[in-house]
Amino acid sequence: MEAEIITEDTKVVIDPEIQALIPLLTEYEFNNLQNSIIAEGCRDALVFWGDILIDGHNRYNICSSNKIECKKISMNFDSRDEALLWVMRNQLSRRNLSDFQRVELVRKCEASVKAQAKKRQLAGLTQNDDTVVENFPQREDEKQIGKKSRDELGAMAGVSGKTYETITKILDTAPEPVVDAARKNKISVNAAYRVTKMPQKQQSEIAERITQGEQLKTIITDIKQRDKANQNIENSQDNVEQDSPENYSEKHKVISLNLSSEINRKALMKLHIEKRADDDCALFIWSQYHMLSDIFKSNLIEDWGFKYQTIAFVLTESDKTSELCILATRGNPILTDTSLPKITNVSGNEFVELIKEVVGDNPVCELS
Repeated sequence: MEAEIITEDTKVVIDPEIQALIPLLTEYEFNNLQNSIIAEGCRDALVFWGDILIDGHNRYNICSSNKIECKKISMNFDSRDEALLWVMRNQLSRRNLSDFQRVELVRKCEASVKAQAKKRQLAGLTQNDDTVVENFPQREDEKQIGKKSRDELGAMAGVSGKTYETITKILDTAPEPVVDAARKNKISVNAAYRVTKMPQKQQSEIAERITQGEQLKTIITDIKQRDKANQNIENSQDNVEQDSPENYSEKHKVISLNLSSEINRKALMKLHIEKRADDDCALFIWSQYHMLSDIFKSNLIEDWGFKYQTIAFVLTESDKTSELCILATRGNPILTDTSLPKITNVSGNEFVELIKEVVGDNPVCELS
């Protein structure tokens, strides 16, 4: 194929569907390619189908931005499906892609793959009209057909049919931050697949926390521990019933409530904070940052007869916020220090000492 120089008059059409088949370069890869083209010129010609650019999008962008000469060669295809499949196979053959990226690439071309397969089948059937009925395959079970199709698509992507199905499930149902993390090899395919099996609320939390930079392994461990703690709360009904409101003869002017698990409103209401608290009481609620919205949405503070005042303490760990403490009040409690919030990195047993700096000598009732 003879190459021709691309000039300002050359029509270049960027087709979004074709461009979507080109896996994005990392910043490092793009910079290396750009430096190479600036130093040595664009050695490889861009590939066109008519006016549509089908290979060389990154090279074209770099050459256009830096006014570097590049060339084009043209290819002919009978249909758009053929052009799409050429782009897919070209990317699979030349790029160092992960299994996830390879499946994603094939998945985008599933419709074209099936269209071309049907076209070949029909061509084979019409070669000899006398043998059409004899050569037509017997009807297969739909599940078996689906499995065969899955295995063929997997082979095209260089993975097993089961892996192809697993990654497809992730692409279809996992939150986008999870998909993106799997795509970039920040999490394994198996880990991403486990997320798809989790309740929707937990999936949303995982997506939000991944976006904030947390590691999936840490998040899942945290959720498991939280669920276990919630189950323990639910299983402690007998103890809660024995600790009935009638037994709350002592009223507390300062209460510290440590929420080490996800908000479970039903269980927390059984703590009867409203019965334990003095008419003038300061309530300190310790929680992780992502639980704040649940605390306020559940109206726990108001139902206990308290009013939110401010963030009292911000606990930090490795320059990141690990926990917060909310201050809510009932009546007019005495606060000896109101210079809040305070930033600290103390550990669990020192929480009371922090509170005493704010409320003075009043004893602190600790609950969890």
